[in-house]
Amino acid sequence: MSDVNSIYSSSSRITGLYSQLDTDKMVKDMLKIEQGKIDSKDQTKTRQEWYYDKLGSVRDIVEEFKSAYLTSTGDKSMVSSDTYKCYTADVGDATAVSITTTSGALTGSYTINSITQLAKNAGVSSSSKISADGTSISTSNTTALDQLSFANKLTFDASGKISFKINDVSFTFGKDTTLQNMINTVNANEDAGVTMKYSRLTDGFTITADKGGADSSVAIKNISGNAFGSNSAFGIAEGTTDDAYAARVSSSGSFVDSGVFVTAGITQNSKLGDMDLAASGALFNGEGSLGFTINGESFSFDSNATIEDVMYAVYSSDAGVRMSFDGSTGVFSLKSVETGEDAEITITNERGNAFGAASVFGIDVGTVSGSNYGEMGQDAVCSIEGVAVTRDSNDFTIDGISYTLKQTTSEAVDFSITRDFTATIDSIKTFVDAYNDMTEKLKGLLNEKDYSDDYKPLTAEQEDDMSETQIEKWNEKAKSGLMRKNGDLKSFLANLQDSFFTSLGGTGKMMASIGITEGSRYSDDKGKIVINEDRLKAALEENPETVISMFTGAKSGSKGLIYKFTDNVNTYLDITEEDEKATAKKVDKLDEKIDEMEDDLKDMAERYYKKFSVMEQSLAKLNSMTGMLSSLLSS
Repeated sequence: MSDVNSIYSSSSRITGLYSQLDTDKMVKDMLKIEQGKIDSKDQTKTRQEWYYDKLGSVRDIVEEFKSAYLTSTGDKSMVSSDTYKCYTADVGDATAVSITTTSGALTGSYTINSITQLAKNAGVSSSSKISADGTSISTSNTTALDQLSFANKLTFDASGKISFKINDVSFTFGKDTTLQNMINTVNANEDAGVTMKYSRLTDGFTITADKGGADSSVAIKNISGNAFGSNSAFGIAEGTTDDAYAARVSSSGSFVDSGVFVTAGITQNSKLGDMDLAASGALFNGEGSLGFTINGESFSFDSNATIEDVMYAVYSSDAGVRMSFDGSTGVFSLKSVETGEDAEITITNERGNAFGAASVFGIDVGTVSGSNYGEMGQDAVCSIEGVAVTRDSNDFTIDGISYTLKQTTSEAVDFSITRDFTATIDSIKTFVDAYNDMTEKLKGLLNEKDYSDDYKPLTAEQEDDMSETQIEKWNEKAKSGLMRKNGDLKSFLANLQDSFFTSLGGTGKMMASIGITEGSRYSDDKGKIVINEDRLKAALEENPETVISMFTGAKSGSKGLIYKFTDNVNTYLDITEEDEKATAKKVDKLDEKIDEMEDDLKDMAERYYKKFSVMEQSLAKLNSMTGMLSSLLSS
């Protein structure tokens, strides 16, 4: 507020030097009437600003109610059909499947005939523990890549980088990249569509497709460094989860380790007799015979057969296996023609020592199987009501019933869906309680006592003479009654209340018919809406669609309660917005008027100061003349 004390002070002037008068006080006293007019106008402006703020507070209360209950997205929406169409699922075997429902469900009994297969996401994992100590590659995920302790040391390219592709998306990381940063970067890339993890429990990486089902896939290709591939640091080979690997087996053991065949110059063209000599007569039996079966096919050889003869015999048979020999390492290898998990190589030794423990070929008897790269994704497969259902996730919804498959079972799982009126009643109770709370707050503002005549907004001068506590208590009184008997607010509350007592949703019924009425004037619930839960439950059980229409019916001319509420709320919010705009304009005009009055006050103060200045100048001359006369008379 304007104050002549602060705006016009003689601190920059020389006044009262000869008159010994308190010029500032005299000017202030002469301007009290004008200052009072400015203070009054400023108090009016402050009151309008408080009213503007109060309108905002009321709007916030109403909008909060609207957002929660009168919109389809509200967390307690009374518009959503889910509020009124609630169901309970009773499942016979909850270990195999869990059931939830939406508003689209139909009551009745159902059967899941079988769950043949659960959905899986494609993924790859480290083939074994990958750390040097068999425990962990680091104690923290903030460790840089070049500091990680791998069993197969992580190597970088000439530029100090590792690069690889996951699902055809390229990633490049430097030596100082942390383990967590690498994982986060891969996981954040939506085009790659995978989740990468490192587990200290298993001491290995996993990379899993974010999408499940038979179409999900993970493809890994190493570009530089050895993060992935054969003998990789991460322990994950290159490939795609759709790839199937053949069954394979290679030589291992003392003959290979000692390099006997290499030093003896054994090649594919060497005779088995030469190999027998190199192995100190360990290949043939006492009769000079050699015999074995591969995948049920029998093979026999004598000392004149070459290693190439053996490989050709195996190749041209029905064993479905390719045999090779590497003369530079002395290693035999067998690989199945068929690939995938059904591929097998079964070896039985019949005569001699070609196969078996400590055998000449260095390959043990038994069966080895093929495999797929990583773990392929698969669909969930089940039968519901005799209908085959295939989905790419174990969570899916059909006809308003949500299924979560947990385990396979050949046993039928029965479940039933029934209406749950308790949940609907609870939602209606919550809505009515919120309505009562809102209207109680707003009625309190309408009926608030108005002390503003006796407690005007404080001027700056008044505040200077008061403590903060005194100012706070004063303003509490000064701000009272801002919404008292406000016509718009009063009409709004009356319209909301009347909505309960009109025909609703084209049903021809009022809320009282389902147990929702106004509290007795002689009770603590006077003026509030109360619910008779027994009557409401009975109405829902007897005719739920009628009750739903009374709340959410949108028939022209007879809307349901929620839509009547929505219309009234929107109308009041529009009115409040216009009131706020009008109030803001009033404040602006008052500001302009106060500026004009302050300018006039400044001019008046300046005129008074000039008059006092003239007086001081006259007194100065008089004082000078008096001095001269005194000097003459005394001489």
